[in-house]
Amino acid sequence: MRTFSSSKFLLWIILVPMLLFQLLGATLYFFALPGLAEVLYPATKILMIVWPVLWFAVGFRPKTFADPKSGRWLFGLSSGAAFSVVIALVFLLFKDYFESLAPALEVTVRTFGIWDWYIPFAVILSLGHSLFEEVYWRWFVFGGLRLLMPVGAAMVVSSLAFASHHVLILWLFLPWPLAMFFGLCVAVAGMCWCMLYQKTNSLITSWLSHILVDVTILAIGYGILF
Repeated sequence: MRTFSSSKFLLWIILVPMLLFQLLGATLYFFALPGLAEVLYPATKILMIVWPVLWFAVGFRPKTFADPKSGRWLFGLSSGAAFSVVIALVFLLFKDYFESLAPALEVTVRTFGIWDWYIPFAVILSLGHSLFEEVYWRWFVFGGLRLLMPVGAAMVVSSLAFASHHVLILWLFLPWPLAMFFGLCVAVAGMCWCMLYQKTNSLITSWLSHILVDVTILAIGYGILF
């Protein structure tokens, strides 16, 4: 750990690709090569797993999980519930507009081959993928950036990178200004999850919150599509 934390250049070598993998992957499978989406999407995820695992294997540890703080379940569930209420209210206020996006949403869902198994996909995404993102973005990226810059700056940088590919996803269905606005909302959520992780020293907190948010969004998506 001392070797990594004392070499800022090496830390940047580890972290800069991690900040960009998902954005570059989304650019490819959504826009540049959508016909290969079913291949490029899992390939991107595999790369996002292999890269940090390799560095973990040679000794890089952003932060240990020692001494988790109390209240992590309460903080996680309450913040996730609050986010979910806001998301549901926004949907209800603009329900007609969001339902008008159904054709474009269906095209994307079919392109990725998940139309016939949307519910299993939603379960995997809500539980498994949210955990993956918390390990990747909060523990590894945010945790690594804290070795390079102040905690607040690490929160901002990691959360903007986390939100970047969401902007591309939203751009498939929304005008660019709206995609940017909701992408900023994702960045704010990412910062909140960083703060929860920082406060409790436990990924359980941010993961629980993330699960509830994903369940809400995917449930709304199901209602629009089916």
